[in-house]
Order: sequence, then structure tokens, then C-alpha cells
Amino acid sequence: MTMKSFSFFTALSGMIDALTCGVMRVKGTFAHAHTTGRDGARPVSTTTTRSRLNGLRVGILVCGLLCAATLNAQVWHISGGVLTISGTGAMTDWVNTGGGRSPWHGNSAITSVIIQDGVTSIGNYAFYECTGITSVTIPNSIISIGRASFFGCTGLTSLTIPNSVTTIGESAFSRCTGLTSINVAADNANYISIDGVLFNKNMTTLIKYPGSKQVASYIIPNSVTRIGEGAFGGCTNLTSVTIGNSVTFIASAAFEGCTGLASLTIPNSVTSIAWYAFAGCTGLTSLTIGNSVSHIGNSAFADCTGLVSLTLPASVAYIEVIAFAGCTGLRTITSLRPAPPNLEANPFSSVIFPRCTLFVVPEGLIRYQTTAVWNQFFHILPIEENTSLTNAEELFATANPLRAWARNGLLHITGVAVDETLSIYTSSGVLVYQNPKPASEEIDVNLTTQGVYIVQSGGNTVRVVVQ
Repeated sequence: MTMKSFSFFTALSGMIDALTCGVMRVKGTFAHAHTTGRDGARPVSTTTTRSRLNGLRVGILVCGLLCAATLNAQVWHISGGVLTISGTGAMTDWVNTGGGRSPWHGNSAITSVIIQDGVTSIGNYAFYECTGITSVTIPNSIISIGRASFFGCTGLTSLTIPNSVTTIGESAFSRCTGLTSINVAADNANYISIDGVLFNKNMTTLIKYPGSKQVASYIIPNSVTRIGEGAFGGCTNLTSVTIGNSVTFIASAAFEGCTGLASLTIPNSVTSIAWYAFAGCTGLTSLTIGNSVSHIGNSAFADCTGLVSLTLPASVAYIEVIAFAGCTGLRTITSLRPAPPNLEANPFSSVIFPRCTLFVVPEGLIRYQTTAVWNQFFHILPIEENTSLTNAEELFATANPLRAWARNGLLHITGVAVDETLSIYTSSGVLVYQNPKPASEEIDVNLTTQGVYIVQSGGNTVRVVVQ
């Protein structure tokens, strides 16, 4: 398509100029000059306001299958679902919200992108959620691929990174769930592809595992120290991933939406778990957190609905807000740290407090019982050896009718299982009361000593403080 063929726009110039609020028409194209905002991502127009940029988008919609414009030193046009970008220099860096989005942001009608030689970069968020794109041509003039540039391009099945590329931004290919392979030119000095998986050249960073790669299990190479942002995001075919002790950092959203993962071990070499790292891994039923992890980020395990038990190692000192929100299947949490981990806010779903048992080291029991959020668990028990009290799967039912509280100098208990043994233990597991065959669902027990007691009846257990 030549510049002369843009005469189609001349006939529509009056309407388009009105829609674009005065964006300049030059040689049949729309001129739109930009400088980069202070944050390095939001483009700030030197000739038009943000509303005029929005007007340009309206013009694109009116043009339908045939549209053109100039941005910075590039000219772009859409024809028959093919977006062609030509010219020289760096592409604009965009953002993914508001008026700073690319003109074709989220355009599902685009099926192919051709970037012609002379363009030196692919801007941040350039093709964000253009779900219809199935092929991309990247020339040897491209030096950098921006942050989240192809984020959410679910129709993209493969792409080739030329030898000229020296930098690839975080999440460049996140949520490209249709990808089966990522190829890299053999003479690229900075990146390499092994079996379709993208790494930096020395293979210390795993950048992107293709979302539709037809492999059920994957062993991360021992050279890898960092798992990149969104590296495995949306890889629903994976049921097992082995993370070696060489890995020290797992970036945000690294395994988000890996619904097929059933078990996971985070090695002792990892010191922190970033936000959304394992969010939405609904199939996860077994989780081992290494004993060097000190920080668990915002939403790190949010909506892992299959998790039934969770052990927090003694190293965990800080947990961010909603780290385990939506983990409604939790029935036991064991915290091995004597002092309760500091919380930004409630990291759990409140619905678990009545039915999930919190096990803590005996020396930390009182602190958990008196620390905000932690003390919302109905059942807080010390970790004991050689006692059935640690068998929470047998002791705690999903709906627990058993209740106990101090009243008029007595311990009042309701929801007692008639004709089944009622037992009361101290917090250290010493039996202080037992009725082998209670005749009523409500019982008063005289306990003269203040303290924390564990009441057990009919397979249910509650904790109560007598003061």
C-alpha cells in the first residue's frame, strides 16, 4: 500500500478531521507528534490533547478495514486485518489504560502485524490484548521489545526474535496463551531458545515458557536463577514444574493461572514470593514453601481454591494483603514462626476462620491468640507430638456446631454430640475433663483454673479462653 493509495482518506477528510478533533492531515495520513512523558511510558502529545488522541481512535473505527496515521517517525496503516508499521526510529511507549493507549489497543480485528525495516523498537504495551493477532514480522532493525508489548495476544502461536534484539521488557509475551514456541535467531548475542522456551543468552533467566506447549511436566534448567514476570502464566497444560535450588527469585505472576499444577515445591534458595506469583492455580493441592522465604507478596496464592493445607516456615516474617485470598478450601495452616508473621492486612479469606485450624509452635500460642487477624481463627492449637490433636482432617468438620464460652464462672458448651465422648484439654494437651456419654447437647463444666482450653466432641474441636 503506497502513500498515493491513501487518497481514500481525502474524500473522508472532513468527517475524520471532525472526529479527530483537529488532528493534522498530511499527505493523506494523520500526523500526530509525541514526546515521552516523565514516567517513560505515557506519551504526551505536543500537538493535541488526550481527547484528540481518543478522537483518533474513533476515526480508526470509522475507517474500518482501511486506516492510516503517522506516529513519531513511523507511518502505520491497517488494511484487511494487517497492521503495517513503517518508518524509522523508536516506536512510542504506551500504557495500558486511559488516553495513553496505542491507537489499536485491544483491536481484535487485527490478525497480522508487519513491522518494516527501519523501526528500532516495539513500544511498551504496543499490541496489548490484540487477541486476533496470529503472526508478527519483526525486522532486524528492532533493538528492543517493550514491556507487555504483546501482553494478552492469545491468538499468537509463534514468533521469531531477530539477531538485532538486545532487550526484552518484562511481561512482553505474558498471557499469550496460544504460543507453542518462541524462536530466536541463532546469532542473537543476548537471547536463546531451547525447545521453544525463551531464555537470556547465558540461561540465568527464564523469560517465557510458551502457553500452549504440549508438555505436561517441565524441569527448569539448573543454570536458571530468576524466573521472569509472567514466565509460565496461563500454561494450563503443565501439571508439574520442578524448580531447582539454583532459583533465587520468582517474579510477579510467574505461574499465574497454571490451573493444571497439582503440587509445587518452592526451594530453599528462594527468599521472597512476588505478587500474583501463583495466583489462580486452582488445581494446586500440595504446596511446600522453602525455609528461606521471608516475604510473601500481594495475592501471591490468591484463588488457589484446591489448597487444603498450608505450612508457613519459620523464615516467613511478612505477608502482604490478600496473599491467600480466595483459598477457601484451606482446613489447616501451620505456622512455624514463634512470633506471628507481620501482616500488611488480612491475607486470608474471612470465611476460613471458623473452619480452618491454625497450628502454631507451643511457645507462640499466646502471641497468635492475641495478635490481630491471627486471633480471628476459631481454632488455634499448639503443634504437639504423639497426640491426635494434630490430626486436623479428622478433628474438624467443615460445619462445626460445637461452641464454648465462659459464663457465670462455668464453661458453657453447646453443640455437644449426644452419647459421644466429650473431652476438654489444656492448651498443652493435658486432659482435664471427660464425659464418655453426655445426655444433652448443652453442658456446663466447672473449670477453676484460667487458661486456654481445647474442647472436643463428636469429631469437632473448639478453642476457648477461660479468664
